[in-house]
Amino acid sequence: MSDAEYGSNAARAYRPRERIVYQAVQHMRSRGPGGASLRAIVRDADAPWGSLRHYFPGGKDQLLTEALQWSGEYASARVQAYLDSVAHPTPGGLLEALADGWIADLQRRGFSRGCPIAAATMDAGGGPDVASATGAALERWEGVIVAALGEMDAPDPQRAANVLLSLLEGAVLLCRAKQSVQPLEDVKKCAELVGPW
Repeated sequence: MSDAEYGSNAARAYRPRERIVYQAVQHMRSRGPGGASLRAIVRDADAPWGSLRHYFPGGKDQLLTEALQWSGEYASARVQAYLDSVAHPTPGGLLEALADGWIADLQRRGFSRGCPIAAATMDAGGGPDVASATGAALERWEGVIVAALGEMDAPDPQRAANVLLSLLEGAVLLCRAKQSVQPLEDVKKCAELVGPW
């Protein structure tokens, strides 16, 4: 389920399990794994409390692990969406597209939510499975970026991906702290740092 789909009437067609995973992502984005309350997640998913144990017998760690998997897939899909939207993708264009997505999200949500992968990295609120899922989600996202940059003939796709992710994640953190999208607007002006086009 995409973020846009969840906010639409189409979301009602999703099963409680999918809605619970989506809400776990949203709660991690605002509170980190340690602050994500199972009762609040289930309530916001409009799901019966009993469905939590049915769908996630491994408890909170299983739910957070699946939420992080969802996050990695969603972030990867954002990269693919950019590639599919332009005839001649560029590293700078990818950075700008991802920054624009964050700008829209932060403004829409009043700067209340950041990246769930970053939140899980900074908050040791889960067990080893959550830590492993955090690394896997980041690798999934980074791998798609590296592959995309390689197709754009970036001279060192891995280095460029590191720069791109560092710029984005740092800027999102600053945007939330300052309650301003200016750090992301500044990142867009530095698009040449991720490679030539």
